[in-house]
Amino acid sequence: MLRIVSIDEQRLTTAADLLAKGFPERDAGFWARGVSRLHAYARDHDFASVGSILLAKDEPVGVLLKIPGYHMTTGQKLLNLSSWYVDARYRWFAPRMLQEAMADDTFVYTDFSPSENAIKLNQQLGFRTFASRNLLFALPFTALFGRNAGTVLTIDQVPEGGLSARQVDGINLHMKLGCMALAIKLHDTCHPVILDVISKRRIPMARVLYATSAQTVVDNLRPLSRFLLKRGVPLLSMVTPADVQVRHAINPWPAHAYQIKGVWQDDVINEMFSERVFLNA
Repeated sequence: MLRIVSIDEQRLTTAADLLAKGFPERDAGFWARGVSRLHAYARDHDFASVGSILLAKDEPVGVLLKIPGYHMTTGQKLLNLSSWYVDARYRWFAPRMLQEAMADDTFVYTDFSPSENAIKLNQQLGFRTFASRNLLFALPFTALFGRNAGTVLTIDQVPEGGLSARQVDGINLHMKLGCMALAIKLHDTCHPVILDVISKRRIPMARVLYATSAQTVVDNLRPLSRFLLKRGVPLLSMVTPADVQVRHAINPWPAHAYQIKGVWQDDVINEMFSERVFLNA
């Protein structure tokens, strides 16, 4: 008999072991740290679950990580379907796992890194797919030749009332998780931007996790580049829809699919509640 159970505190190790089996390029320690971090976040913010485990009788044979969150501007509830693995013997049951994970139709569901098989399955379950590009910018160059439509502010420099309470909460959460936050001021409006900084071949690179639109970032590459260079970051990556034309960008990575179920504006960059943040992927 197959049954689906939630990942609770007693099942964190089981979930990590299954993920290590399904994604052997990452060791068990990586998954244990990521699942524990995600569970602590969900517990502190009153989210019911971070995923599910599939049991065949009492044997764990499948796992699905779910990353709950909310849209920082609209408040819309979000759920990212993250890492997913089912033993080959029971893969026929995978659609049922996904249906159970998406039972609440008040959420917008996302999958930012679907495999080819997941793309096909998600589409059958009502997801739409759109192609995106992960662009790379050399900041010493864009600091000289990028566009400059506004001003980059640190969060402390944002005038009182310049950001909503929900935006402030989202920024504070992600800064505690090690992300970097700033605001781009255009006229009298402050647009928050959240980034994480990783190392690519030992060179620091900032990745845009949130921006009200890709265009906002593109139009302010000059001040944004200077802001990051002062903090020792010479590279910036940003995901945009595949058909957006961006000057001064390098396109070193193959296109990949984003999948969404629900209302979503494609030009918005919003990977705040993704494996990039919670699994450091």
